[in-house]
Amino acid sequence: MAARKRYSRKKYTGSRRGGNSGSHLVKQTPEQKILEYLLSIKEQVLEREVLPFDVGRFSRMPHNAFTRHQYVGFYNLLMIMIRSFQNGWDDPRFVTVGKAKEIGAEFKGEKTTTLWAPVFIKEINEDTGKEEVVAVRFRTFRVFNVTQFANLEELDIPPLQKSNWGDTPVMERIEAVKEHALTNFKVEPQFIEQPFVYAPHYRPGSHTIVLPPPQEYLKPKRFVQSLLHEMMHATGAPSELARFEKHEADFHDEKAVEYAYEEMVVQFATASLLTHYGFPHESKRSAAYILSWYRSIEEKPDLLGQAIREAMIVIKHVLRDNPLPDYSSDEDDEMVAEEALAEAAA
Repeated sequence: MAARKRYSRKKYTGSRRGGNSGSHLVKQTPEQKILEYLLSIKEQVLEREVLPFDVGRFSRMPHNAFTRHQYVGFYNLLMIMIRSFQNGWDDPRFVTVGKAKEIGAEFKGEKTTTLWAPVFIKEINEDTGKEEVVAVRFRTFRVFNVTQFANLEELDIPPLQKSNWGDTPVMERIEAVKEHALTNFKVEPQFIEQPFVYAPHYRPGSHTIVLPPPQEYLKPKRFVQSLLHEMMHATGAPSELARFEKHEADFHDEKAVEYAYEEMVVQFATASLLTHYGFPHESKRSAAYILSWYRSIEEKPDLLGQAIREAMIVIKHVLRDNPLPDYSSDEDDEMVAEEALAEAAA
């Protein structure tokens, strides 16, 4: 039996509470806050027949308008998706509360969006003498979308940068996305184009993805959404993340909790990657589907948090040593932490 690791006293990065701006370490986890928001907009979701993460209007990753760093952390991206769904934002530029005050933005009556910066709790491993991360807590900070400023046209806010895709034809973009998303697969799934197939699907037994031909889609962007969705299912194969084996369940039984869980994982991962790749997207859902989805998180609130964490694993699997242009998760973690601390001092 391996010897138990021994640690010295904890070392915390940052103070426990910030200034008047409200940036501080909190007891409510990001998952609990996201669940709270999702439940609060249930009627709006049913009315629009689309889940918040199934609609994305951004052609670029949400980012700080001044530092240009992207909010790539999945908790932050998911919260921004939810708030954008509520408010119809299509501008991916955000500004912290402190910066908004500094530039003279007018935001009376507007509600901020809560985001999170990771605070790594470290201890010295007495066996190795090395400092190790033993837990992660979160420091909250608040941002505005630039469209919330009544005097936006008068403010000196950096303009939105053009897409990195330029004039690349959409089908070439889709092929590039497919190639990029397949990079870390140990065994690539087989792709079959089947005209008039009832619905795109993944066959775990043969590690096969079945899709209608792209020309059957009214919009090519709908095709890339289906493509990525089924590819994210394929990450559960034994050769990849072995998600199906780990849960020992039939993920194709639509009445099973495991089915709802797998769909959440894949939906979250797909929505994140579509935004990473710069594809605005939307997918309508039936009222029955939406009610079933909400019932699963109402009856088992922990399911949402588990699915979010599993989706993070899927995204990391796709992006591991395979970064997108201008993407650096380590750098962005550091910069988002600096934003939170700057707000606390404001």
